[in-house]
Amino acid sequence: MWDGWYVCAQGQTALRLRTRATAIGTVNASFEFSPMNGGRNAASGSFSMKGFFKSADWTLQLTPVSWISQPAGYVMVALSGVVSGYTYRGGVDGYRCSEFSVTRQTTRLGATSNPANTAKMAIPLRVEGGTFTVPVSINDKLTLDFVLDSGAADVSIPADVVLTLVRTGTLNAADFIGNRTYKLANGSTTPSQVFRIRTLRVGEKVIQNVIGSVAPVEGSLLLGQSFLSRFKSWSIDNQRQVLLLE
Repeated sequence: MWDGWYVCAQGQTALRLRTRATAIGTVNASFEFSPMNGGRNAASGSFSMKGFFKSADWTLQLTPVSWISQPAGYVMVALSGVVSGYTYRGGVDGYRCSEFSVTRQTTRLGATSNPANTAKMAIPLRVEGGTFTVPVSINDKLTLDFVLDSGAADVSIPADVVLTLVRTGTLNAADFIGNRTYKLANGSTTPSQVFRIRTLRVGEKVIQNVIGSVAPVEGSLLLGQSFLSRFKSWSIDNQRQVLLLE
């Protein structure tokens, strides 16, 4: 569920989106609107939508399908925007419409009756080739999909991706801090350059000064223990396919 606002002819209007991904990669949604902050500039109504999410650039496009509840004089609109962390914002395609912005209402677990209980944040995961992946923002400049790998000592980034990070200014020479020898799963060892990542963001969780290592070009982006171990606890809910960070 996403809550926020959009702007059309009637002015800024409260918006609630309910989205559900399907098994074939499409997205079904409902668009629910109401007066903003109890105002009278808009009516209340809702309609169904469908669309597509592109993981390559994190764009989500939603087009209207049919009315659920139609107030007099209202027409359905389409949305096109970018998902960044827990925010989805972009443009509204409709009569005298301009923009929208909604924020995902994240799931937080923990007994509120016990103030000593620290809340956990649930972060959606994707399954790719039998592994879990999660979008990770590097230094708040570039977001990439990492494989969740508790067996990796550090955050591991293939050499070609590291070069891209350097070219785009996401990493600089001062971030590289030497070399380290890593033991592989087959028992062999290999040297690797290591570098300091100023910030890694997963969902709304941000960890500073995370150690990363340069992997071979054929390697994968791995979210390892240099990030995971910085939390009090972490776990995977397989049924809900979410990463729980505390």
